[in-house]
Order: sequence, then C-alpha cells, then structure tokens
Amino acid sequence: MRGIFLLVATLMFVGMSYGQYGKATQSFDNVKCWAMLSIPGVTANGKPISGTKVQLSAAAGAGTNSAWMGDPTYDNAQFYRAVLKINGSTLIDRTYSLGGPVAPETLELTLDAPQQEMQFSQINSPPSIRFASTHFNHDSNVIIEVECWFALYESGVWTESVPVTTTITPKAFNKGMTYEHGDFAGLGSTSGGLAARIEMENMKHMEDEIDARNSTWTKSQFVNDLALATALHAGSHGVSSGLYDNYGSLIEPSDVYSSRAAAATNGVPPINVAFIDACYLGSNTTWLQNLLHPYSS
Repeated sequence: MRGIFLLVATLMFVGMSYGQYGKATQSFDNVKCWAMLSIPGVTANGKPISGTKVQLSAAAGAGTNSAWMGDPTYDNAQFYRAVLKINGSTLIDRTYSLGGPVAPETLELTLDAPQQEMQFSQINSPPSIRFASTHFNHDSNVIIEVECWFALYESGVWTESVPVTTTITPKAFNKGMTYEHGDFAGLGSTSGGLAARIEMENMKHMEDEIDARNSTWTKSQFVNDLALATALHAGSHGVSSGLYDNYGSLIEPSDVYSSRAAAATNGVPPINVAFIDACYLGSNTTWLQNLLHPYSS
C-alpha cells in the first residue's frame, strides 16, 4: 500500500497546467486528466458573485497526452469521484459508478444556514450546485475547490487512482442600501427602513453608513449609492413619474437607468431584491425596469 502512495505522489509531479480559468490539466505518462469549475461571469479570481442563484458547475474528463514520447503506460482513464469544498469545508464527496451514467439526484446539505439543495445534474461528472452569496460576508473571498479522482488502467486492470484539483476564488458581493424619508421616522424597528436594515445585516449585506432615519439624504446620494447596491429598500413619497428624496427632488427613470448602467459597466452585479414603499410609483414600469438593468432594458 505504501508503494502505491509513493507512485501516486511521483505521478502528480508530471505536467500540471492551467490555461482556461478554473480548469486544471494534469498528465500521467500517456494520459491526460482534467477538472474544471465555472460560474457564469467569473473569469478570474476576485470577480463578484451575488444573489441566491450562484450557479457552480463542475466537469472532468480524460484523454491522450500527445506530449508523451515513451511506450503507453495506461490504456484507459476514467473519472469516478468528486470532492467539493468551499472555504475548506467539504460539502460533497461523491463516488460515481465507472463506465455508466449517473442518475440525477438531490441532496440537502448545510452550507451555512439555512440548508441548500445541491443538485447532481451532470452525467458522469462532478456535481453542479446552486448556492446563495449571502452565506458569505460582503467582499470576502469564496474559495471553491473540486478534487476529481481518476482510475488509471493497465491492460484493462485498474491499477492506480490519481487526483486532479482545481480552484476558483470569486468574491461575495452583498451590498444593501436603505433610504427612508424623514416623514416616516416614527415607524420603529419592526417596519420601514430600520427593519429592512436589520434584515439586510442578518443576510450579510453590508450597509451604507447612512442612517435610515436621516432626513438629509439627497437625490445625488441615492443615485450614486444605487450604482453599488444589490439589495434596496426605499421608503419615501412618490408619484407615477418617480421617487422623491427628502428635499423634494424627483428621482426619475433616467436617473435610475444611468446609475444601474454605471453599475454594470463597473462590474457591479444586478439588483437581487428591491422593495420600494412609495405611492403611485408602482405604476411606472420604466422606473422599475431600469432598476433591474441589465435584466430588463
């Protein structure tokens, strides 16, 4: 047994390469094995993830190492096991049947709280899962690693097991903002802006350092901060054409669009959740559609 471990350790030094972000390829004599992690929009470390539908996909495969110049050592290589970790905690350790498809299944695993559904949706590949960015603090690194194991065959006999590991490191982006007109300052902590602020903080959204009861917030503050937000609560007076700040300046659809267009340009994720408490504003679909840019344009 000890000899096998030494052999595997020796093989692991042969030809590890990283080309496409999230993909690691490793050569074992004449065969080449690879593992890959991907999240839409995450093309480098530090790219933001946000919302309740962070879709993480994993894949694995094997082929011929064309750079090998000697006689073939192995005549086959098959993926059979995936170990998925987030920030060092093992969430999934799944062994697949060799040579056949894996039936999709659903497991409930605790990522943080509450429980999340982890979907094994790919055929004979590591799992594809969905999770919420609010399990992690705003602007924190989320280190995601998958270790894929392969069976190597000599003359049709499984003789070695080797791992290929790849890692991606996006950042959680959970930026909340709460604004409330001074006329609503007496609502207390169970409703309105203060209640929204408490709930956002419970969901690990980082709040702006602006008092939700402050009666001095302006249109320019709102528009500038909106360009950084992924969650919004706003309570103020409104009309069908827009939302008023504390001084009676109207925040119009064009203001909202320019703010969210700047957000998209600067790589800020779209708004995930918004609650606007303002008379008549709900009749202005353009204002609301612009808030959801680029989901809606």
